[in-house]
Formats: sequence, C-alpha cells, structure tokens
Amino acid sequence: MARLNKDDLAQMNRSYFQLLSQERLVELADNLHILATDLWEKQQQNSENSSQPPSLDNPYHLKKTQEPEHPSSKSESATVKTEEKQINESRVKEKKQKSKRKSGKQLGGKGFGRQQTLKAEVIIRHYPLICAACNYDLKESESQRYMGYYVLELEPKLFGLRIVTQLHHYYRTTCSCGHCTDEKPGTRFVSVIEGRNKDLQLTEYVLVGVFLATFIASLGVRYRMSRRKIQEFLKDWTNTELSIGTIDRCVREAGIACVPVVEELVEQLQKSDILQMA
Repeated sequence: MARLNKDDLAQMNRSYFQLLSQERLVELADNLHILATDLWEKQQQNSENSSQPPSLDNPYHLKKTQEPEHPSSKSESATVKTEEKQINESRVKEKKQKSKRKSGKQLGGKGFGRQQTLKAEVIIRHYPLICAACNYDLKESESQRYMGYYVLELEPKLFGLRIVTQLHHYYRTTCSCGHCTDEKPGTRFVSVIEGRNKDLQLTEYVLVGVFLATFIASLGVRYRMSRRKIQEFLKDWTNTELSIGTIDRCVREAGIACVPVVEELVEQLQKSDILQMA
C-alpha cells in the first residue's frame, strides 16, 4: 500500500472529498488513519525507546525515570551544573576562535561535476500500481513520465564483470478520482549518529546500483583496499569514474544494509547453548 506524502495531501480539499464515492472515501480515510498513526508514533520516539540521539529529545519533556532530588543535594548539583556550563562555554569559544570555517564545501566555492558522459544501455520504467488516495488499481490508467536518473550496475559475465548504465524512468498516473499518484524511488533504514551533519539513508535514488555497491564494499572491507585504490581499479578495469565520496558512501551503505542480518545473528548467538570462539 502506498504511503501518503506531502504532495498527496496538497491535492486534497473539501471539494475533492465530496466527489468521492462512499467506497473510495472509506479507503482514503483508512490511509489517512495510517498516516496519523505513523506520525503519532514518530512523535513519541526519544533516545530511550529508539535509536534517536539524546540531542533530538524534547527539552521540555522531563524523563520518566527522573527521581526527586533531596533538598540538601540541590545546591551541590546546581554548583556542579554551573561549573560544567562554564567549561562547555569556554570550549565553544576556543573552537570558534581557532576556526570560523564550516565543514564541507564553502559558499561560493568552485564545484566539481561529473566529467564522464553516461549513455543509457537499459531503460527501466516504474509505474504506480495503486492510487495513493483511494487504493484504486492504476494498471489501465494513462501515465506520464516526470523524472529519471542514471544508475551504474554490475553485470556478471561468463569471463569477468561488466558495468551497465541503466536509466530509470518514473511515471505519474491520474486516477479516476482525480488524484495524481507519483511512483518514487524507495527508501529504507536511516542511520542516525549524534554529531554527524547529515543522516545516511538507504535509497534507490543513487548513482551506484546494489550489486556494484556490494562489490565496492567487498573491495574495501574484505580485500583491504583504500578508497583511492578502488577508484583506480574501477577506472583501469571497467572504465568507470567514481568520486572518493561516492565510493565511501557505498561502503557505509553496505554496512547499514547489514544491520538486520547482524541483529539476527546476535539473537541466535544469545539463544545458543554452546558457543565456540576460534
């Protein structure tokens, strides 16, 4: 079942609801209920019941596990907090004095784009199957392409490997109820690490495909090749140019994709009666 997003909600108003039949109105209400439940559960997440870092917790909500302080310890805790605050402020001032330069590409700096021209060898089309609003079947409805992107994917051959350039086309379909449904690249697990500027999310909207990303991660982890060596290897043997940042992202995404497998293995080890370590 397709999940409602911001674009879907923007198409809905009172006039749209009045034109729907009772059957489709019930389906739409069910989708809106699922969306509201997901948003409520996400709002209740904190560092204690999820992988969310403590810095994202609501500062105005007191923790349930907090115990009342003894009157005699209030003055001592206040003094300690004041000293810690002063130390933290001095550290922040020292960091600002050392360098005011922000991390990453600076504003107005020269950018670097892809030098190698990509030519599509395979075109893969993605159509929405059901209406995001009323769950109506869209297989026989007319569709219009609205976006596309290239993907470099590894293709195994009898004597070696080959990298194929795929072009993924995504289509928009208008349902008989009047709602436009867009087929979008899928997204999965999000890696949240406190202190990192941007969270890393698994998504299909990438330049490097699944098999090629797995191959790159294998070169880096299993065969101990540096990012620079992997870049040279792909250029020399497959005539494919990838940046160091793209290669590094592939290795990190492979690690995130292995999280469910690792959790399953840990659970099996905990239930095992005999453990043998080599």
